[in-house]
Amino acid sequence: MSLGFKGTLRNSRADDTRDLVDASGAGVLLIYDGVRPITGGAPPGAALVSFTLPTPVAANAVSGVSTWNAIGPQNIAISGGASWFRVEDNIGGFVFDGGVGVTGSGADMELDSVTFTSGRLISIDNFSITEGNA
Repeated sequence: MSLGFKGTLRNSRADDTRDLVDASGAGVLLIYDGVRPITGGAPPGAALVSFTLPTPVAANAVSGVSTWNAIGPQNIAISGGASWFRVEDNIGGFVFDGGVGVTGSGADMELDSVTFTSGRLISIDNFSITEGNA
């Protein structure tokens, strides 16, 4: 059985995450290949692609869901197989990590393809965080 949280608490938790991303200006979303480090640990190499996030990154959460504003396309810097992502604030402070997989995989971030080729343009059409009551 899973925990059930009061709606205002779910919204508050999602909004707190947003506020950490926005705390010092535009945050960053980075996608990596290889093995994901322990939560918040140093990445084992350079990011395949880096997205500057909009400010604010999202409006207030509704029903525990924080739907992020549009994330503009970026060119992939390094070829590789996307396997995990990290969100940081504007000064490189860790906010959260997640897994990357193909659409339908159930990964935290699902993409059409996890095979990245340097120079190719990539976009994230939508991104949201859902708090509690799974």
